[in-house]
Amino acid sequence: MHSEAIPTVLVTGTVGSGKTSVADEIAVLLHEQSLSYALLDLDWLCQAYPAPEHDPYRDEFMFKNLAAMWPNYRAEGVHYLVLARVIEDRDHLDRYREAIPEADITVVGVVAPPEVIQRRLRNREIGSFYDHLWRRSQELSPILGEAAVEDFTVSNDERPVREVAVEILTRLGWPTP
Repeated sequence: MHSEAIPTVLVTGTVGSGKTSVADEIAVLLHEQSLSYALLDLDWLCQAYPAPEHDPYRDEFMFKNLAAMWPNYRAEGVHYLVLARVIEDRDHLDRYREAIPEADITVVGVVAPPEVIQRRLRNREIGSFYDHLWRRSQELSPILGEAAVEDFTVSNDERPVREVAVEILTRLGWPTP
């Protein structure tokens, strides 16, 4: 069993803030340096319908899947872990630590102005799902502000995503290209 800590960044923010794009770019930067990493957009670990009433965003299912998958990533020799997911509650951090016992987690919030988020959602979503995500984004913003789960936040407005990712790596103290 491995016992060394795994530097882990958990990128969070409201819907449309750019969590996945930023996490993807962090992975690109690690890849460019030939560093061993895993990238997980955790939303994919809980895509199943219907969701139970008590867990509408399927957090329980996601944590179960993450705990089941982590030993496989660890066995592959992963040295850095990049995660993306909305975190509405600081108590969820304990669940992440249970699922990934070796994780040394830093939570990074990505923020963007509402007009940028709305434009991003319009560009990527079609039909009624856009309306749902835009409402959810507006609903989440004050919840996330009150929860204050981030160790630090970065602006992900009009800057190139690479610049945002380099800022995060620098603030984490991780290698940068």
